[in-house]
Amino acid sequence: MNKQPAPVSATWQLSATTAKFHTSQLSGQIDLQNPLRGLHKLTCGVTAVEGSVLGVATSGTSVGEEASVEEAFVRGDDLVATYRAAGKQPFSLQVYWTVVQHKKSVVIDVLLSLETTLLESFPEVIMKSELQRVEVLPPQQGREFLVLRSVDKDWSYAEMAHPQDSGNLRIDEKGAVRRTLGGTFLEKGVVHRLRFRGFSCPEPTISSLPQSAWRNFPQKLHP
Repeated sequence: MNKQPAPVSATWQLSATTAKFHTSQLSGQIDLQNPLRGLHKLTCGVTAVEGSVLGVATSGTSVGEEASVEEAFVRGDDLVATYRAAGKQPFSLQVYWTVVQHKKSVVIDVLLSLETTLLESFPEVIMKSELQRVEVLPPQQGREFLVLRSVDKDWSYAEMAHPQDSGNLRIDEKGAVRRTLGGTFLEKGVVHRLRFRGFSCPEPTISSLPQSAWRNFPQKLHP
């Protein structure tokens, strides 16, 4: 794996294939060789949060399966990792995780960039979140985002795909959230980008978030 030299990040610390992030409201880490595990070892304020959010993997990948990390670096609020095409994954995948602290919330944006050398390809990626001791509130009319709310009512987490990249959402009996994105035709040499957003904040802030907070995804798409 190659690492690019980059300015020191106040949010991220990258050591080998482990990246840790820290804000005043939320901290955790990600194993770049097992991105489906997502952001884990989470602490919301002073409360330890069991489980993980925003795991990323290609379709067919299982937790614990090692990913082919080609390059990883941090830059400001961004953690960037590139996964080369290999085996079941006939396309390259670049992931930007961006963590930004706001007054009452932490915003986590995930930008996925898919590219293939095949003449015909229909690549899919999986986004997975699974937290313990939460109440799951599925999306509904008037509230497009999904909420995982602590049963102790002291913190909450919500997420949604960009309205243009909604994908197929599935919630199992244990409250694990799994969304399949992509699956459309991808032409050789064309980059397909998918956007996803998560919010972590104390209750009852999550219930009062305006729809604009979710629709205002970053307009700039990284190269």
